[in-house]
Amino acid sequence: NRKQQNGYFIKEQSDKVSKHGELANVSLIFNPIPELTIKLLGGLQHNNQNSSAYRTREFLHSTGNASLSLSQFTSLLSENTVTYSKIFGNHSITALGGYTFQNFKTTAVSGSGSGFLSDVFNVYSLQSASTPGIPSSSYSKSVLISYLGRINYSFKDKYLLTVSIRRDGSSVFSQGNKWGDFPSAAFAWKASNENFLKIFQEIFIGCFPCKC
Repeated sequence: NRKQQNGYFIKEQSDKVSKHGELANVSLIFNPIPELTIKLLGGLQHNNQNSSAYRTREFLHSTGNASLSLSQFTSLLSENTVTYSKIFGNHSITALGGYTFQNFKTTAVSGSGSGFLSDVFNVYSLQSASTPGIPSSSYSKSVLISYLGRINYSFKDKYLLTVSIRRDGSSVFSQGNKWGDFPSAAFAWKASNENFLKIFQEIFIGCFPCKC
């Protein structure tokens, strides 16, 4: 509460915000066979916020003003992937496939009023206001879904190839454009693993020995 003495008037007003939330995650990983890894992950996020403001009848030119708002946010997450890794001869391959799902839900309500006979109930008697405000409420929900795949290939640990694709969908996108595809590919060469570079390195060290 904030109080200020000003002549014959006592100004008094209170503003309060209360927040609390929960966040939880759980995962499960198991290997049916040595080359196969299955990972399941789930998550929950939940937040509440309460806001209130009250101006007493003793505030300058005030008949008592109150407002109260409540909001709630909830999100659920599910991520599931399957990974297969195998080495055979000079070849190494890792393949991953996955599915993710996440939803978001928000609700809110608010009310206000002015003109109270007493300050006893603070913001908790809006129905007794002589001039009630217009109450409001809102609700929103959205969903995000993704499918993903990736393959990593290696030959003699020298030549590396990665190919991936991701397909994302969102309920907030416009009708007919709710899905998008995002492919990608990359190639890498580990020149340091080539024999001719190793020979060159040995020659270089032989010609320019390190003296300490």
